[in-house]
Amino acid sequence: MNNNSLTITNSYKSGENISVTVDLSANHDGYFQFAVCPLDNQAETEECFEAHPLLLAEDGSDKYYVGKKSGRLDIDLTLPKDLKCKQCSLRWHYHTANMWGMCENGRGQMGCGPQENYRTCSDVAIV
Repeated sequence: MNNNSLTITNSYKSGENISVTVDLSANHDGYFQFAVCPLDNQAETEECFEAHPLLLAEDGSDKYYVGKKSGRLDIDLTLPKDLKCKQCSLRWHYHTANMWGMCENGRGQMGCGPQENYRTCSDVAIV
C-alpha cells in the first residue's frame, strides 16, 4: 500500500490529550469509539484499530455514550503513550442503538441485536 498520497490533517504528540469534534446531526443513541491505526507501510485493519483504542480523557473509558445529545460535541481523548507514526488513521466509530432487536437474554428491546454503524477517518501524525 502506498500512503504517500495521504493528506496529514494534524500532528500530535504521543500520550497527549486531544480534542475532537463530532457534529451529530441525527441522534441514534448508542456510543462513539475512537481508535488509531499506524499506516507506516501497511494497510489499515480492524485488528490494528482494536490494538490502539483512544480513551476518554475524563474517565479512561473507551466509549462515549451519546445519550440524548446532538449538535456539536467536543470530546477530549488521550493518545497512547507508546505509539508514534508518520501516517496514522484516526477513526471515529458510531455504534448506534436505535433499532429493535433480540437481546442475549431472549427479550426484545431497543438497542439489542444488529445495529447501524457509522465510521469516518482522518489522516494524522503522532510524534
